[in-house]
Amino acid sequence: MTNIFNNAKTVMFNNKEVKSITSNGGVIWEYVEPTYVLSFNIITDTAFSMQFPVDTVIDWGDGTTEQAGAGGESFHRYSDGKTTHDIIVTGKITSLPNSMFAYTTINSIVLPNSIISIGKECFKKCYNITSIILPKNLKSIGQDAFKDSSFTNITVPKSVNSIGYAGFALTHDHTIELFWENEEIMTCSSSVFELSYCTFRIPKGQKANYVAKGYPSDKLVERR
Repeated sequence: MTNIFNNAKTVMFNNKEVKSITSNGGVIWEYVEPTYVLSFNIITDTAFSMQFPVDTVIDWGDGTTEQAGAGGESFHRYSDGKTTHDIIVTGKITSLPNSMFAYTTINSIVLPNSIISIGKECFKKCYNITSIILPKNLKSIGQDAFKDSSFTNITVPKSVNSIGYAGFALTHDHTIELFWENEEIMTCSSSVFELSYCTFRIPKGQKANYVAKGYPSDKLVERR
């Protein structure tokens, strides 16, 4: 008999999600939570740590791995500040905790689309990374998420509906390219630009719309 549930990711019965199906005492189908992969490159500082939920594994890129225990835990790494690590994190990753990458020498990062929130000060004072593509399912960006960092290119998906105060408080004197996917106007407070001394490039023909929603005219420049 062919198991019709072999490739099923979710099974519903009477509008309720089924966790497992057994036949003759054996399990013929069982829901398995997806595993998400987060990868980044970093020159570890004297101390670097981050926290993820249970069942998370981090590969430090030097032949060593660590796994979170029950209830989740913080991962720690100490080095001379000169060693470069290509780090891969696997697990049920749906959010980046507050200050996760703050003050680190992260060079590049690939975020999984499973992430729906970025915590407060997550990328604060990150001076080695200049661009980031945010996950397509991202919904919220925390207060001061990119404060005092060196980003010059940030792609913001249309799914984002909440950005905390001074979310883009980039105090370095440079121009940042903020790319709104589908060139739609974000539904968020103009306070996301507070404390920023940068110029923000926006889609051509949209400046009036941004200003009408409360964004500071002197910080907005339309792309040609």
